[in-house]
Amino acid sequence: MTTSAPPLPAHRFAKSSRLVLIVYWVCLAIGTHTPTTSVVDFSAMDKVLHFGAYFGLTLLLVLAWSLRRPLAMRGYAVMASLLLAYGALDELLQIPVGRQCDALDWLADAAGAITGLALFWMMRTLRAP
Repeated sequence: MTTSAPPLPAHRFAKSSRLVLIVYWVCLAIGTHTPTTSVVDFSAMDKVLHFGAYFGLTLLLVLAWSLRRPLAMRGYAVMASLLLAYGALDELLQIPVGRQCDALDWLADAAGAITGLALFWMMRTLRAP
């Protein structure tokens, strides 16, 4: 009878980071596609929430990706493009559930994504020998 060796901590961390990313992304999608009943205008706070949501999504995504393979500069550009496209799609898909599609929300999403990518790149660059 052969027993397999326990998974390496780095491998478990990589799997855990992917799981956290998936759960976060699903919660984000549900949260942005649940019809709102609020009559109070949260426009300024709403932009902060959009920024924070995409900042978090980006950090989790880039972490999960970089644990599988190093992220080259081209990868940052591809990831930025995908996040910007997803943000636009996310805004458009809010229309069928009675929510507002707002270009300023998308700009807040984009700012959060770009800031997250820039922060990750700076941290990786400063950490590199």
